[in-house]
Amino acid sequence: MFSQKRNEKGFSYIDVAKQMALSTIESIMAAKEIERPGILDGWESIKNVLASPPAGTINGVFLTGWCPIRDEMGYDGVAGTIDDACSGTGSCIVAGRPANTSPIIGGYSREIVITDVADAERPSPPNAITRRRVDVTVRFFVNQASRTETASTILTNY
Repeated sequence: MFSQKRNEKGFSYIDVAKQMALSTIESIMAAKEIERPGILDGWESIKNVLASPPAGTINGVFLTGWCPIRDEMGYDGVAGTIDDACSGTGSCIVAGRPANTSPIIGGYSREIVITDVADAERPSPPNAITRRRVDVTVRFFVNQASRTETASTILTNY
C-alpha cells in the first residue's frame, strides 16, 4: 500500500499542495469580479504581469515564475499578486498598501500561468478576449525530491 509523506502537522504534502492550487484558482475566479481602482480592474487584471504591456491595455496582476506562498494574501485579498508572492524572506511592501508581514509557508512555491484562449466564433481582434486558461502549479519537496500538483480551469468574461 502506498504511504504518502506527511508534514509536521500530519497532513499529506500532496493534499496540502492540491488545496493550495485549488484555493488559488478560487481566489483568481473571485478577482475577476473585483474592481478597485489602482488595485484590481476586474477581468482585465486576470493576466500575468508583463514587463512591457501593449499600449492601451491594463497590465495583469499575477506574478510570473515560481513565487513563495504566504499565510495571508495581502491587501488585495488575491493569491499570487505582488502583495503576497513577492520574492525574498522579508515583508511584501507595495506603495500605498499595508505591508504583508505574514510568514512564507516553507517548502512550497507556486507558479500561475494565465493564457488567452481563442474563440473561433468571436476572433480577437476585433473582439475582446472572453476566455482565459489558468494553470496553478504548486511545487513542494519530499525527501529532497521536487514534486508538483497542478490545477487548471478556463475562466470566462460572460
